[in-house]
Amino acid sequence: MPDDVELRLTAALYKAAELLLLHGATPSEVDEAMVAGGMKMGVFEAQDLSGLDNAYHLRKNGLEERYPHLFGLAISDRMVMDGKLGKKLNVGWYRYPGGKGKVEDPIVEDLVAEESWFAGIERQHFDADTIRNCLSVAIILEAHRVLETCEGQDVSRMEKELMQLLPFCDPGHSLTPGDGSRMEFLIGIANKWAHSDNAFWSLPTRIRSIAGSPEGGLKP
Repeated sequence: MPDDVELRLTAALYKAAELLLLHGATPSEVDEAMVAGGMKMGVFEAQDLSGLDNAYHLRKNGLEERYPHLFGLAISDRMVMDGKLGKKLNVGWYRYPGGKGKVEDPIVEDLVAEESWFAGIERQHFDADTIRNCLSVAIILEAHRVLETCEGQDVSRMEKELMQLLPFCDPGHSLTPGDGSRMEFLIGIANKWAHSDNAFWSLPTRIRSIAGSPEGGLKP
């Protein structure tokens, strides 16, 4: 398994979450959808706890150069430049008055809305299922890209290991949808979001091959 696989999956999750923000979701809507889907904590609250500056330094110290498709959005960088580093400073994606519980920050919402306007994006509302589908498909696509770099290795074993790292996925299931309807659903979600960032949502060769096989149930 590549050493940076967890960083890649986390980066894919972060980017999908930020794309949701750009298109109309709020940090609390994304986090609440993740918690309702079985996660202990949402992605934005988790970033606040770990520190937005830590993720920033990881991006700037090689990850961005190696995996450009996982980055390229300005929101996180602007947050760091504005000093919104997370709970340690009582302000990040959320505010923490008196260092206590999180509350939504209208300044962050204004920043995101401004970035949406710069990008010419018409903001919309997303329900919890749409949010979870966006996040899960994004990291499943990146997991398949990881597997494509593991030629000659025990891909079945690595697939099982990757399943342990993916939110909203049952570790007992396969990373690859086992029937045509599930594969069609995965590809449909990716295609739906492709307009927002084609490189990020492009289908890995591995997915295309499986989709075109009898097991995938789709035409190439």
